[in-house]
Amino acid sequence: MSFVLPLSICIYMKRGKMNLRNLLGALALGLGVIASGCARSGGRSAQPQPSSLSVEIETPKPVENEVKSDASLLEEKWGIKIEAAMLSAGGYMIDFRFRVLDAAKAAQIFDRKIMPYMIDQQTGATFIVPSPPKIGPLRAGRNIKENKVYFIIFANPARYVKSGSKITVVVGDFKVQDIVVDAVDRHLL
Repeated sequence: MSFVLPLSICIYMKRGKMNLRNLLGALALGLGVIASGCARSGGRSAQPQPSSLSVEIETPKPVENEVKSDASLLEEKWGIKIEAAMLSAGGYMIDFRFRVLDAAKAAQIFDRKIMPYMIDQQTGATFIVPSPPKIGPLRAGRNIKENKVYFIIFANPARYVKSGSKITVVVGDFKVQDIVVDAVDRHLL
């Protein structure tokens, strides 16, 4: 059986002045401090009363360029059409595919200075684009051509995002919500 000695007892023991009277005095002092703490709180831990609690809920500010996955709005504003968001690399990556319909409107999505990220809508977890040293960020697009499909690969560590999850993809001012992740590429079936 092990126990911890109060600091005052340890100090007396180190000095070699440990006797029964000092030991009892130190124990009485410790018990007195504990008892006075319990008396103030009424025998329970001190917690604020429910009436003194207040909760402030901040309403999110609308994002100017936020787009619900409405195909016509995506085509009109950003010049793209979402093809798929699917699990890849055994579920450790999310492959986001989109078709460029208007290269001029879609140019901002391909800006290498802007770092894209993905948000799991259920938990709010954020995922980035991996950037291996030899090949750089896992996203396509140097010479943007219309009617061509491009990709952005997002990391999915520990297979956090599952098939059927809803995600939001953000690239600078471009933000599209409610994209459902597929288990496999439906275009290959």
